[in-house]
Amino acid sequence: MEPRITIVILNWNGWSDTIECLESLRRVSHPRCSVVVVDNASTDGSVDRINEYCEGRIVAQSRFSLENRARALIEVTQCYGNDESASCRNPRPIADSQWSKNLTLILNKENLGFAKGNNLALRYAITNLEQEYVLLLNNDTFVDPDFLTELIAVAEMDKSIGILSPKMYYYDFKGRSDVIWYAGGEIDPMREWVFFHLGQGEIDAHRNDRPTETKWCPGAAMLIRRSALEHSLLNPAYPFGTEDVEYCLEARRLGMKVVCVPTSKVWHKVGVSRERVGNRIRRDVAGYFYFIGNNFSRPIYLYHIVLFFAAVLPRWAFAYAAGDRDPRTSRNFIAEIRGLAVYFLRPRRR
Repeated sequence: MEPRITIVILNWNGWSDTIECLESLRRVSHPRCSVVVVDNASTDGSVDRINEYCEGRIVAQSRFSLENRARALIEVTQCYGNDESASCRNPRPIADSQWSKNLTLILNKENLGFAKGNNLALRYAITNLEQEYVLLLNNDTFVDPDFLTELIAVAEMDKSIGILSPKMYYYDFKGRSDVIWYAGGEIDPMREWVFFHLGQGEIDAHRNDRPTETKWCPGAAMLIRRSALEHSLLNPAYPFGTEDVEYCLEARRLGMKVVCVPTSKVWHKVGVSRERVGNRIRRDVAGYFYFIGNNFSRPIYLYHIVLFFAAVLPRWAFAYAAGDRDPRTSRNFIAEIRGLAVYFLRPRRR
């Protein structure tokens, strides 16, 4: 019998993306799934819109073709979350058929961020659902019908694999859908940015579609074996980003493999979540230094502080002064300075 999977989707003011993601999930070929959507205290009516979609009163829109046929309605089990856990009166077990008959919707009273919001759903799944795997999936993704089948086939062949990820494409890269966003994750402590994607920006030529062991997988689409979850959850110290890299590093330290499966495909609207959060995340710089200090030696940490202040920050400052407001360079320059100040001036644990 096929293993059971819980799919966790975090929503914050993004109902349109979420229902498109759910619509793509209704086409998955893997038969034993449960879907948990966590709403992080949205203010755009997301909860009502998601319920209306499940009732068949809203149709998902997508640049990809969707099957236009009558759909069974989705029964919603509504739960309420707090900082640590979620409570439901009647949790629904994972069915032996496709997930599209029911959905668990967890409502948080406040925005817990990415790590805490997902951890809440992970605890709920571990406590209430009997799954062998949990998939973290961004709400701004669109999945191939066979993406889960491909991931599970690789995972079941090697029990030492703890975390897997599909190959991920840009949802819309200047009109193209075959441009790679992620085809593996590498880590190099001597680079300006320690962790990076393999294949990013390349048109997919399918030169190597074999599963490959890699250094890290993005939290945008990360399949986690239950045994890995029983060791630890995501580090809530990160407000948005980098917790996925650290989680994979920790799994590898425990002897688990991290694998990218190129035959499993997902399309990602890169940057959508970050644009909604805006300057409050201070990009990733404060969390980035926390990550380096938490996972590398002190000489590497000091090297990156010098590198940042000697090379990266002056480059951003020059671009900002020159009027460059590109989001990838200088739009958040002032927010970066504030975020760094908060990081370097905060009390340190002894």
